[in-house]
Amino acid sequence: MEWANGMSDPGTAREAEVGGHIERLRTWAVGAAPLLVVLVAAIYFAGFSLLRQNWSSLLIFLPIFLVAFWLGRLRSFAVTWVSLMVFLDAFARLRGIADNTGIPIHHTAVLEVERHLFFGVVPTVWLQNRLTLPKNFRWYDFAATLLHWSHFVASVAILFVLWLKYPAFFRRYLIAFVVLTTIVLDIYFLCPASPPWMAAREGYLPHLARPMVDVAVQVNRNLFGSVYATIGASNDVAAMPSLHASYPALACAMFWPVSRKLGLLGLLYFLLMSLALVYLAEHYVVDILAAVLCVLAARRIAYAIDRRMPALPERRPVRDPARRHTTVDVAMPVHSP
Repeated sequence: MEWANGMSDPGTAREAEVGGHIERLRTWAVGAAPLLVVLVAAIYFAGFSLLRQNWSSLLIFLPIFLVAFWLGRLRSFAVTWVSLMVFLDAFARLRGIADNTGIPIHHTAVLEVERHLFFGVVPTVWLQNRLTLPKNFRWYDFAATLLHWSHFVASVAILFVLWLKYPAFFRRYLIAFVVLTTIVLDIYFLCPASPPWMAAREGYLPHLARPMVDVAVQVNRNLFGSVYATIGASNDVAAMPSLHASYPALACAMFWPVSRKLGLLGLLYFLLMSLALVYLAEHYVVDILAAVLCVLAARRIAYAIDRRMPALPERRPVRDPARRHTTVDVAMPVHSP
């Protein structure tokens, strides 16, 4: 028996040694995976930016990466923000080809609904007849343009703040954001529709100015083209529903149940954005109403999905003192007792 035990000891020791190597390799992989994901994504987006002169992803997400690195939350960044970067990049590319399906562009369908809603009056025409002065820009032209452009950073800023401190609410908001963007993109493919300025250019409306472009040209002749080249692929007939109105409406819908003050701020932002979009001839009121319906659907879907996922803490410290010198975030979902 002693001889048999002696013969089996080397095999057991070797198995233990192999098991130890495997465990160390697994630990290394878990720790290195976020860094590898971030590295691959950085190479891809940097290469894309250099080739296409599209710097939007890097300009928006590089500061978030630096914050995540400083806070030791690279795992969370890799899982959340890299995935969001890929999603938004795919959205921009698909939106750019949404009018290549063979479905005719609707120049009058949305316009006719608009006229029925307002008893023959088109709000964009009504506003511009009273407010627009040719070659003479007022403060509200600049304010409306800034509101329009705030669309490109406001939603990411909201998600970033929620990601820092409110894990449970951040997940619900992110799900709603992704679902909403997907719904809007699907409608762009199914119903390419011209905005008011294009309908006017095609002769379906009286002449309309496009103050956003005019303001950009006055400030800097190349500004408008540069901004949109940085943002990514655009599509003039991806207009119904309005994505610019969708994100402020989503902020209102998501914040309202948890904070009336933040909900009211979201509502104010939505109303101001809607007024700016209509005045600038970028959207009809119908586009905005359709956006609200999409938001309500996305919010309902997001809450249904979130209820089926593991519970997360409502709050977390921005930086855990116990892990101040750690470079990888391995936070796990915390279930409610």
